[in-house]
Amino acid sequence: MRPSTLELLEKLDDAFRKQMVPSLDNDHAKARAAILVQLIGHLHQRARIEGECLWVEYIELRELLAECAPVFPALDVGDALAAAGAVISSDQYPSIPLLGERNEILRSCLVDVIASLDQLPAEARTVWEARVFAYLRAQLDRDLLLSTSPALGDAAGSAELPLV
Repeated sequence: MRPSTLELLEKLDDAFRKQMVPSLDNDHAKARAAILVQLIGHLHQRARIEGECLWVEYIELRELLAECAPVFPALDVGDALAAAGAVISSDQYPSIPLLGERNEILRSCLVDVIASLDQLPAEARTVWEARVFAYLRAQLDRDLLLSTSPALGDAAGSAELPLV
């Protein structure tokens, strides 16, 4: 059975830390190695959760925009929902690039919704601002997860690498 992407990244991290880093003889080389360790960790994190994050974003954006459609009839929310749904067919695997393309269509529509919030009466605007801000907060949390690196390999070994 072939190894998964995550397993390959873990093996790369392990080989790099145990075989290559110990042979480095100066702080400059070790500092550069620390950068590679961080990149490997970031790639591992992205490979592990990016698809799930994009899928959750897609579902949440579709739900939010579907609720927005009757509130903002002048916007083409329905068209954006249809376009985002048409990007992928039921017999096609939802790859990371495809999910990203879908979400970009929906994000563009959300920008239009945000720009139109001022047209609502004060009470309705407050309600919809809270809904949009809650979605944006959740999206920022997902972005934070994607931008952090997990600790792969020996945590003590990475502490020995000089900071860059």
